[in-house]
Amino acid sequence: MLINGGTPFIVASNQNEGPIMNIGRSTKIALASSGHTNEWLASQMGVTTSQASRIKGQKSASGLSMESLAKVFDMKVSEFIALGEVE
Repeated sequence: MLINGGTPFIVASNQNEGPIMNIGRSTKIALASSGHTNEWLASQMGVTTSQASRIKGQKSASGLSMESLAKVFDMKVSEFIALGEVE
């Protein structure tokens, strides 16, 4: 599920093209680093706790969703994405 709908933003998955974005991983790391809970994230995003949990399982998201998540954690979108990049 995508927050606020939209087209998923997908980064190339070719191993030769560098790190792969993982929004769920970015979200988990940002939550842990900030000391906030899933309930806090849900309230900040205006979604249910269940929807916030699903975000942590996503690998991609719409640009609007990434902007919203980055803003919640007071980060630039590029910083937020970098948290979850995997080789």
